[in-house]
Amino acid sequence: MIWISIVLGLWLGWQVVVGILLISLICLRAFGLKFTSDIYLLLGASVVSIVAICSRAEALDRADLRGAVDFEYTVRSDAKMMPPRVIGSHFVARSCSFRAETNLLNEVVLGVPIRVIAKECDQSYGLVESGKGRIIESRDDRVAFTLIVDQITARSYSPLWRKLESVREDFRSLFLGKGLSGSLVPGMVIGDTALQSHEFSSRMRIAGLSHLTAVSGTNFSIIASFVLTLASRVFRRRGLPIAITLFALTIFVLLVRPSPSVLRAGVMALIVLLATLKGERRTGIAALATAVAILLLIDPFLSQEIGFILSVLATAGIIIASPSIASKISSSFGAPKLVADLLAIPFSASIFTMPVIVAISSQVSLAQVPINIFASPIVPWVTIMGFLSVSALPISIQVASIFAALAEISARPIVFLADLATHLPLIEVVGGWVGAISTLISVVTGVLLYRTLSRKALLLLMTLLILGSTLVAIRGDDWMLYQCDVGQGDALLIRTGSRSAIVIDVGPDSRSIDKCLRQAKIREISLLVITHAHADHYGAIEGLMRGRRVNEWWIADDPDGLSRRFMEEVERVVGREARVVAMSERYQVADVAIEVLWPRQGDVGTFASNPGDGSTFNNRSLVLMLEKAGAVIFAGGDIEPAVQEIMARDQDLSRVDIYKVSHHGSKFRSASFDAELNPQLALISVGASNTYGHPAIETLEALAPAKIHRTDLQGPARVQWWPLKVK
Repeated sequence: MIWISIVLGLWLGWQVVVGILLISLICLRAFGLKFTSDIYLLLGASVVSIVAICSRAEALDRADLRGAVDFEYTVRSDAKMMPPRVIGSHFVARSCSFRAETNLLNEVVLGVPIRVIAKECDQSYGLVESGKGRIIESRDDRVAFTLIVDQITARSYSPLWRKLESVREDFRSLFLGKGLSGSLVPGMVIGDTALQSHEFSSRMRIAGLSHLTAVSGTNFSIIASFVLTLASRVFRRRGLPIAITLFALTIFVLLVRPSPSVLRAGVMALIVLLATLKGERRTGIAALATAVAILLLIDPFLSQEIGFILSVLATAGIIIASPSIASKISSSFGAPKLVADLLAIPFSASIFTMPVIVAISSQVSLAQVPINIFASPIVPWVTIMGFLSVSALPISIQVASIFAALAEISARPIVFLADLATHLPLIEVVGGWVGAISTLISVVTGVLLYRTLSRKALLLLMTLLILGSTLVAIRGDDWMLYQCDVGQGDALLIRTGSRSAIVIDVGPDSRSIDKCLRQAKIREISLLVITHAHADHYGAIEGLMRGRRVNEWWIADDPDGLSRRFMEEVERVVGREARVVAMSERYQVADVAIEVLWPRQGDVGTFASNPGDGSTFNNRSLVLMLEKAGAVIFAGGDIEPAVQEIMARDQDLSRVDIYKVSHHGSKFRSASFDAELNPQLALISVGASNTYGHPAIETLEALAPAKIHRTDLQGPARVQWWPLKVK
């Protein structure tokens, strides 16, 4: 067996052989052959992996990868637009990224995984491209290097991948203009998320339903069960329905695209199916352990992927815990078996994955388990209707459209549940190893109590825990000012209501501002202030708008039109025109009094430039003095010494209680400005390990004796008063 594996590995390629070994293992397990078969398969897979790695390393050494290279690669994932990058205070041109496997590098035959960065975003799985580019070192351990594409000279699809891509496009077109529910179905069925907006994806993630927006083990399990049931009714022989199911899953994997995550999902689905067929936990656990071992032999870096860890834990939970939980639900509450299974499967998966989720997110949602329970009866119907629609496409577009319409209508309750979840509380807890271990102890304690306490005592305990968690969430929600951690940028929130706030700047990264607003539970922006036209202050505007509305937004005057492009971009995203405000104007927003201190109307000013990329815009920053509940807040964007001196001369800065430190604590400051300020609290929004030396030591010394809070060291700040304190 081992020698056959070596020969096949050198001839066909190690991925093909390991795939054959894996399928063979599942079949052997399904027919109950002896455990010695597993040993031979594992040894064979190990040798194939070692031979493949050694041969790749030798070929990589032979290839001359210095300077420009001629390449040919095969695309192994769809191209995705990379997040906008800010260098200094400005955006750089956006590019696209995808995974690929090399075929040739400088005429050397070489098959290694790489990361590709290109200007175009039209690549999809199976496309072969050749051209010229440059190689740089990659931070991703899973790839050999990153290839920067300079020129594409040829591209082609194999007939198989061209046909599969055509089917995907035809299926996607059935849901154009069908709203959020229509955008959800292609993701649930074939992993195509092209129709989904960032805002909707964020909403699904908050609800704990993100596993539905791309193909997961659940989808494969549903389709495998559906095909197996149909085949079993037609063919009486036991082996034939299993073979048909494996064949259908193979075709489905090719349609979805055989990326590592999809292969992982398919394997986990087969394991759950096998455990269900056998009706024994031991069989399912043995199959899971064997599959994990082989998957790690194929790709050792899977052990570093959160998705892989969550998938394994969820599968283990379904195999180990769901039968007992379903039985307990049936016996205690008299629920039918189908209802008990629908409740037990998502609950057991959520319990097993909770320690990891807490470790990485430092949050527990009271909504995720019940939301998943309510969604679980809907998911099979959407998936099966979508699968039938895809299957009918080559035969009749009309029949496919009927099934697509049924799938879209069925997906509407999931969209409703996702929206509902965003209104329910998120409890912030300690993350990392401490959070994971604490959660694990809590889960184990809960299991022990579940086995020993009576039903009434258990229900009482669960009620008290839910009420206590809700009170903790509400009690932790009494901030007045919230300094977001958005890296090297600015974003400050001042509360105006239970779910509304004034937002001053949004930082450079959409994910960071969206996360901050979710943590602060803000759904309505009473007022948005963009202090000036630098990307580290307005770049994340799309993240701000995910599921939220802006009632009004302000900018400074721009008489020479230098910031016109920035203003048009923000207006497009916000969906309304800006109000131009200027010095000496006063406004009242809810219980917050606002005075505009700078700049003057129509006066661009001429100031000395400091080293860097934007003194002109920095000194045009909107400078605001805000007062809420007796506390005075000074927020001055990135003003530099020239404007700081004007503020020191013309304004009473001694009354400031909270100072949002200008320009991330830059060393360019005015001594007279520092002398006038005497805040109780200084908030510095700054990126960890930034290259600008922010905050400067001199600035920190000048702020003394104020309490200083830095986002690079201490994360976000929840500020309450009176007395003034930071959490």
